[in-house]
Amino acid sequence: MGYSHTYCYNSADPQFQAAWPRMTADSRTIIEAVLHLDLGVTGPYGEIEPTITDDVIGFNGLRCRGEDRDPLLITAAPPDEPQDSSGPEPGFRASHCETGRNPYDLAVAAVLLRCHRLAPQAFRIDSSGRWNGEWIYGAHHSQRGPTPPFGPSARMLNATLFADAPDESPFTRRFHW
Repeated sequence: MGYSHTYCYNSADPQFQAAWPRMTADSRTIIEAVLHLDLGVTGPYGEIEPTITDDVIGFNGLRCRGEDRDPLLITAAPPDEPQDSSGPEPGFRASHCETGRNPYDLAVAAVLLRCHRLAPQAFRIDSSGRWNGEWIYGAHHSQRGPTPPFGPSARMLNATLFADAPDESPFTRRFHW
């Protein structure tokens, strides 16, 4: 697997349910900011627009530029089974999003970080990127070397848009698949 992010969440958890409206609103804000930076984001399966509704957050990179990989998909619906066995714990739904450091990685990482910050017990994240590397300097950091200019990063975008600049890594390192 290439450069990717893993995440798991319990959409039945009261903390998740309370945070969901804010997660969707803040995801829209992140997508708008990424589009303003002229980075391509589309729907999860190549649709023209990202999908952010009352039920789902979903998007991908631009297929026409070859900048798409795995879509980011987060759903508000509780799992069909009372205890979803795909996650690291009962009730948690687990997934991954391999971005390959494509430009839409900024939106993926920023949305995942925001969701975790809004519901830390119900939404967990991990990444093949380093918290004090790609997550602060941008996904292209390791390809550019140690000197500026760096690209926009998930941490910077969250700090700018939501005045939320966590210093401590949220990575759980407790689940991998």
